[in-house]
Amino acid sequence: MDRELPEEVLEGMSLPSTAARALEEALERTPEDLSARLKLLGYYLLASVASQDAAVLASRHVLWLIAHVPEAKVLETALGVPANEAFAAEAGRLWRAHVEAQPRNVQVLINAARFFSQLDRPFAEHLRYRLRNLDPERFADFSIDFDAPIEAPPRADEPTIAELEDDLVHAETDRERAEALVALATRAFRMGDVETTRARAEAGLDAARAAVDGSLAHRAELLLGLAALEEGDLGAARTHLLDATRIPHSPALQSFGPDMSLARRLLERGIRAPVLEYFEACRELWTMGHALLDAWSADVAEGRMPNFLGSCRLQG
Repeated sequence: MDRELPEEVLEGMSLPSTAARALEEALERTPEDLSARLKLLGYYLLASVASQDAAVLASRHVLWLIAHVPEAKVLETALGVPANEAFAAEAGRLWRAHVEAQPRNVQVLINAARFFSQLDRPFAEHLRYRLRNLDPERFADFSIDFDAPIEAPPRADEPTIAELEDDLVHAETDRERAEALVALATRAFRMGDVETTRARAEAGLDAARAAVDGSLAHRAELLLGLAALEEGDLGAARTHLLDATRIPHSPALQSFGPDMSLARRLLERGIRAPVLEYFEACRELWTMGHALLDAWSADVAEGRMPNFLGSCRLQG
């Protein structure tokens, strides 16, 4: 796949400053002029090597492209925009919104995966698996510079899917069946297979309830919520988030705390009220975590994303 910079970007790298100023003035009148914007992007990218002001201007043009033309091929390339937290946060918010609104747009998935490849590897891999299901040919041509190939197991110590399926076949108790089903649902979610995630999580939840296992029931409910969110069903996602706290007592949750994967995904979409309710309900599940829950609640109330300190375990 051709990942070279577009001709306009390369042309912009040789623009004199007077021409760049003229293009900026023209963009104020016709902001949709993509050719002019790409030339300016090239101009500022080259200048950003020595100028922080130019880096800021380059990032503004990239954000405009993400917001207004997320399918633009230029966004699939390695633009080299100097990173900063504000740019990364806003670009990430825009890309997640586009992915939610256009879940079957192959170019949007490619561009978003390219962006997240250095910031959120599990989510980038998740997008790549979606691409494989939608367009196998584009998937075969598309690569991200990860250290490990996408087909490699997520962790060396995790069982393979074949081993998990074998565990399910040979499960003798409700708890063993629930463990295998929830593990398969988790793996399916990380691979972007929403249908399998839901089917395995529903069966896992039934088995977890039969086994009176609060930890497995908690994870199954959250996986159902994550699957619902992928399909745009916010009401079901909220319901499963809160149902994940209505479970039998779990020593594992008391020690390690509840999972925050679904809470984080909802916060990324600007949905705060059910997350705050979830934090409050988690107090009964995680009596040792009240200080963290207080801090996270304060962050959300003030519009900040909490640092969940490794508590988003279902995302990988």
